[in-house]
Amino acid sequence: MKYKLIKEYPGSEKLGYEVSSDCGTLEWKGTNFYEKYPEYWEKVSEDIWWVVWKRDYIQEGAELFKAWTPYKIECIPVVWSSERQYFKTKEQAEEFLLYNKPCLSYSDIIWNFEERPKKDDILVKIDKLIQVVKSRL
Repeated sequence: MKYKLIKEYPGSEKLGYEVSSDCGTLEWKGTNFYEKYPEYWEKVSEDIWWVVWKRDYIQEGAELFKAWTPYKIECIPVVWSSERQYFKTKEQAEEFLLYNKPCLSYSDIIWNFEERPKKDDILVKIDKLIQVVKSRL
């Protein structure tokens, strides 16, 4: 078992400190830290992933996961699947969405560019386009 400190308390280590136990004993510095301060510790699992499905995931008529939405779940990655992507952090999942989520129509993009925009206007137009992309995520 492995635990990570998510909130400091008197006498604790700094945030992010991890402690592990190979024998199942949760004692650290002479106290059962998890029993005494459970709200300050988070169980760390190597099988916690942020997962993004490219299509809605429906099982037995129920939508379990919505497409292009990051979900934090405990699982073992299915590396052969092209329908979902796995990430260790939410930031990585959101970056994947930014570059891969199909969310813009032709008209969303074309309104930003005239036939021959002035050089000074190009950066302004690109900034506006980035704002549109972010608003669609």
